[in-house]
Amino acid sequence: MSTDTQSNVPLDPLDPATATGVAADLDLQDVNIELRYKWAITAVQDRGLSSRKAAGLYRLPRSTLDTHLKGVKSRREAHEHQRVLGPAQEGVLVEWVKIMGRWGLPLSLETIGNYAADIVGAPLGETWLRRFKVILLEMTT
Repeated sequence: MSTDTQSNVPLDPLDPATATGVAADLDLQDVNIELRYKWAITAVQDRGLSSRKAAGLYRLPRSTLDTHLKGVKSRREAHEHQRVLGPAQEGVLVEWVKIMGRWGLPLSLETIGNYAADIVGAPLGETWLRRFKVILLEMTT
């Protein structure tokens, strides 16, 4: 998947201006849902697609897409202030996990949790690791 060099966001495979011919081969269900919402919103706002057509193309619920188009924050955005790690700290942790993976060093969830606690400077809750694992999987797919 190609990326926009300025924003490092993968280019929309269904956008005629950036399509690279991979749209037919791409299963959008495998693409991060937040990214598909961004693409669909851009399609509606910039390319004049109807929300119904954009929801169908990007395999999203139309009602939820309409909610995003009205400017309502996603659940994740609305609760951003409650997160243990800020976006920059989370980026540091994710990058560290990727580097350790490239080096072939196995990481347990406990090791990741200890490193995250060092970044934050405080112990983490019992369920933090389980929730972060879900976020990490979403970021890497």
